[in-house]
Amino acid sequence: MTIYNKTRRLFALPFILVSALFLIACSTQQKIDTEEQPFSGYLENYERLTAFDDDTAMRWVSGDLKKYKKVYVEPVNLFPNYNATNDAQREVATKVADYLNNGFREGLKQRGMLAEKPGPGVLVIQPAITGIVSEMQDLKPRQFVLPVAVARTLIKTATDRLDYIVALYLEVQLRDGETGKLEGEVLRKGINKQSDNDEVTKEDVKAVLDDWLEFYDRGLEKLTNKEQ
Repeated sequence: MTIYNKTRRLFALPFILVSALFLIACSTQQKIDTEEQPFSGYLENYERLTAFDDDTAMRWVSGDLKKYKKVYVEPVNLFPNYNATNDAQREVATKVADYLNNGFREGLKQRGMLAEKPGPGVLVIQPAITGIVSEMQDLKPRQFVLPVAVARTLIKTATDRLDYIVALYLEVQLRDGETGKLEGEVLRKGINKQSDNDEVTKEDVKAVLDDWLEFYDRGLEKLTNKEQ
């Protein structure tokens, strides 16, 4: 399966996938349509995912994750195998992955939950950026259902030039650190307005990445709250 390939690939991923972007100081998480959405194949089963967090994310969990005392985060994967066409693309992709890696680990450190390796009582998080795509702002409604506040910003400029937006997906597998058993899967989508129609930088996607890290931090809080 492929993800939207209507316009330009950003990081030359051989499989056009996840995307996100920087809209002034605001990022937007988009509702996911399971009927229209083509997925990357990183997760094992998309059909069992159910919507949560106002339908901007989907997840499946096999059981109670609160049994895990520690969490080990694998380095963010660029899925499928990343093939940059130039050094600039490779540098941006590396910066994005490093930013998420550092954010994931920092959240665990603050709660004393960071594990240095998989093992008994350890939940393994396997995150992947499954694509970064730049598209024209005048997309079909079934492809991007934008909130009104965001849609108003995606207008033609004074030169009648159409703006580009970036869409970004984060997919995560959760596995038992001892057996490798799949314990859960998460899919999250973010979009925003691209600041430069020719190049995509880490700054373009930073707002969405920050939103994802906040989303991740809320998940850790729920995981460690024994009353829930």
